[in-house]
Amino acid sequence: MRTVLLRFTSLVAALVLLQGVAISTASAQAYPNKPIRLVVPYASGGQTDLMARLVGGEMQRIAGQQVLVENKPGASGVVAVEYIVKAGADGYAMCFCTTTNILMPAILEPNTQFDPLKVMVPVVQLFDAPTMFVARNGLAANTIQQVIALARANPGKISFGSIGTGTRAPYPVELLRSMAGIEFNMISYKGEQPVLTDLMGDRLDLGYQSIQSALPQIKAGKVKGVGFVGPTRLASLPDMPTVTEALPGYEATVFFGLHVPTGTPQPVIEKIFEFGSGAINTPVVQERLKADILFPIAARPEVYANRIKVEVERWNKVMK
Repeated sequence: MRTVLLRFTSLVAALVLLQGVAISTASAQAYPNKPIRLVVPYASGGQTDLMARLVGGEMQRIAGQQVLVENKPGASGVVAVEYIVKAGADGYAMCFCTTTNILMPAILEPNTQFDPLKVMVPVVQLFDAPTMFVARNGLAANTIQQVIALARANPGKISFGSIGTGTRAPYPVELLRSMAGIEFNMISYKGEQPVLTDLMGDRLDLGYQSIQSALPQIKAGKVKGVGFVGPTRLASLPDMPTVTEALPGYEATVFFGLHVPTGTPQPVIEKIFEFGSGAINTPVVQERLKADILFPIAARPEVYANRIKVEVERWNKVMK
């Protein structure tokens, strides 16, 4: 009798498991059957927001379902991550994240329950983005070398607009501080545009900006670029030195990608990869990436996960 009972229990367990798999598969096959929320951890108007709307528009066309962009700035991305995780692991809420959003929260708050490295999984690395350091026109420094010299002569006095929370800044900024042995007066902002506005208004000394946001204002003479974060000088601003020229060994490429809550079914992840990589490879997005000096990647989840692992090791050496 006991043997029969055990067999019956095993059969029931197997049926329950198969039913769960069937439901998950059916759900994935039906995905997406309602609007998808593409969550941006920054305020509207900056590069991340603009690119999310462009990519989201192409994803919507490919998926045949509405993609809604929502801005949830704050706490270096933790606000957005918490919002996404609480929405559920079904693929209907995902993060349009940057390097900073994925790696900074765990470094800033080691005990945070919303560590992106644990509560989310990478789906597709979309593109890499070179960046730059920008200064107000009135600052007595025109190159990154002069900025470093000025900061060394005035420790903690030069104001720096940091997108995030507290005294920690995005990795490229922290790497500059660490390698140059300098300190800034860090001021927190929720997005690129507010930083740029204060730079143009002479209310802030320095900022760290995407090319897309800063270049038009530099060309208009409203701010000045002092250092390019990239391997070679920017063709459109050949007189602006790279940070590497001042600090040999400096490397801090920023990447963008899509992330979903841990536990999202693999078939759904594959579909999101299809939508995201497909969007990156459309002519309209490719043209925009080229114009904004962004480099398309469209890496698969496992490749993207390995990239993040390498970056975690690099960041930990600087940030801790």
